[in-house]
Amino acid sequence: MGTAIEFYDFTIYAFLATIIAPLFFSKHDEVAGLLAALGVYAVGYVARPLGSIYFGRLGDRQGRRRALLITITVMGVATALTGLLPTYAAIGVAAPTLLTVLRIVQSLAAGGELGGAAVLVAESAPRKRRGFLGSSTAIGAAGGATLAAVVVGTVSVMPAHAMSSWGWRVPFLLAVPLLIVCLVYRLRVEESPVFQQMASETAPPKAPVSDVVANHWKALLKVTLTSYALNTAAKLSSLYLVVQFHLLGYPVAQSVWFAAGFTFVSGTVMTYAGQLSDQFGRRRVMAVGFVGFIVLAIPCYMLMAASLLAALFAGLILNVVDGLITGVVFTAFSEQFPKHVRYTGVSLGYNLGTAFGGGPASLVAAALVSSTGVLISPAFYIVIVSVIGLGTVAVFDDREQSDL
Repeated sequence: MGTAIEFYDFTIYAFLATIIAPLFFSKHDEVAGLLAALGVYAVGYVARPLGSIYFGRLGDRQGRRRALLITITVMGVATALTGLLPTYAAIGVAAPTLLTVLRIVQSLAAGGELGGAAVLVAESAPRKRRGFLGSSTAIGAAGGATLAAVVVGTVSVMPAHAMSSWGWRVPFLLAVPLLIVCLVYRLRVEESPVFQQMASETAPPKAPVSDVVANHWKALLKVTLTSYALNTAAKLSSLYLVVQFHLLGYPVAQSVWFAAGFTFVSGTVMTYAGQLSDQFGRRRVMAVGFVGFIVLAIPCYMLMAASLLAALFAGLILNVVDGLITGVVFTAFSEQFPKHVRYTGVSLGYNLGTAFGGGPASLVAAALVSSTGVLISPAFYIVIVSVIGLGTVAVFDDREQSDL
């Protein structure tokens, strides 16, 4: 529940990028304004590894639960403040500056969220159902993205002038009641039994980040490369498609609703992916997913240009593949590190991958389209990163039978 709300907060900016661009950046050059808005989205991802270092240390030393209570509070406040920002017309260059600052604050919180939630679930789950229950973290993230798309799609039905004057603020301001709901849930979450046992037996690790880098760098590298590949492919198969459909001339409101369907399908597949990984191993399921991206990315992007209905079908196919990998990776990541540095290792590796992959993915894709004039060029990027992902998961350690 907490991860869903946190990723609602983090995702709404992506769905509103085409609306935010002329309000905070250039009104005269549509492509330049859009690239600037996507640039802010990408810059925010750079701060995520810093957030993972801070909250990873906190989670490994003082508990998973405490770190997760702080991340959701910081995220909710920053999101609400974004909805209150004056635009460029009101305060000039200070508007995009403040927008960037708040996006960075959001990213610091996000840097400690997903990895910590994944670790807490994995450490609390029975070994034989770890993959199935571990998929709940990924489902939460997908659910948050779905909620963001639904909310943005709902407010987008209003007239264009209302949407640009105040309607775009509504999704951000909804962070306030959502934060309250989330805190009610999170305050009732018990600490991980693994951490409780560790805290009662040994002193907290002095420098978990240094320990991960010095002694568990192979695991860190594998998690980072897998995260890079998955986050890039996933972004170009879901959130970026709102921009892609806009470039193809499809209505923004319908595109956002399609995006909601994409993330819903992906989240549904995640549960089955987790179950399959308990039976056949994390590595095999992830490999099948990356092969799917390699084979299907280019044909699906070509199909999107045929019609709006064809674009919907193509997006759904790509998100089935995304769900197959995403439903497994967080459990697999948690299994790569020992308990005393697990929060730090998972969070740092995952967020380094998002910083280089998922964060700039939309910006790179839009730049590729702008510079080449080839609308399917993002599909080639998906293929390249998926080859990297496939090669990385081939050397993953399968530890389904090990206790955490």
